[in-house]
Amino acid sequence: APVQLSRRRFVGLGMAACAAAVTASATTLWFKGVGSPFADLQTAVGERRVVQLPDGSSVELAGNTALNVDFSETKRALELLQGEAFFTVLPDAAGELVVSTPAGRVVAREGEFCVSCDDATTMLAVSRHTVQVRTAGQQTDLGEGFSLRFSATHTGAIQRAELDQVLAWRNGRLVFFDKPLLTVVNELQRWRTGKIFIADQQLAARRVSLILNLNRPDQMLDVLAKALSVRMSRYTDLVTVIHAV
Repeated sequence: APVQLSRRRFVGLGMAACAAAVTASATTLWFKGVGSPFADLQTAVGERRVVQLPDGSSVELAGNTALNVDFSETKRALELLQGEAFFTVLPDAAGELVVSTPAGRVVAREGEFCVSCDDATTMLAVSRHTVQVRTAGQQTDLGEGFSLRFSATHTGAIQRAELDQVLAWRNGRLVFFDKPLLTVVNELQRWRTGKIFIADQQLAARRVSLILNLNRPDQMLDVLAKALSVRMSRYTDLVTVIHAV
């Protein structure tokens, strides 16, 4: 005789199936690099987008970036949820423009600057005028041509900004000079679909100098492999592991 399911059992199995489907979908989105699907402004992996803000300022979003916007007659507020963005800020009667990140806030009345954030820190590079960083315990003014990395609990040293490298993505390139492989890989996650893993810490610390073409994301790992003499193991289109030779 056929097995009979009670209504409660049937509903329970249905909910379990839905939960499994949601988990599988979330896992796929994570491997594809999609992290904030409900942001006001967002870009896909590999996409670049310029958006005019209500006050006439503008923001250029790098790949896999998510941003919330909250503007009024008395407030200019944005929240960078993930990724990297270049801001061109015009003076306005509403006062300071504030970009909030998990690590702290970036504040400017006018100017041009680039903000990028990862899980724990935020990087600010200023290309025009002066921009202020505000964290829980410190305020720091950052002048034109300088950069600063900060977290919620620590503000690093002010350094000369390598603007030709930091802003190269706006011209369709990624430029790295003497950077750890881990830094390069983290940057690549914004520009090509799939997750990249490094097999060991010693390899992750190896220094890299190279230029990548954002218009050819399919060639990025091949260029990296030749520059470092490493081996790439690909497991579907979504997972790549870098091994030392």
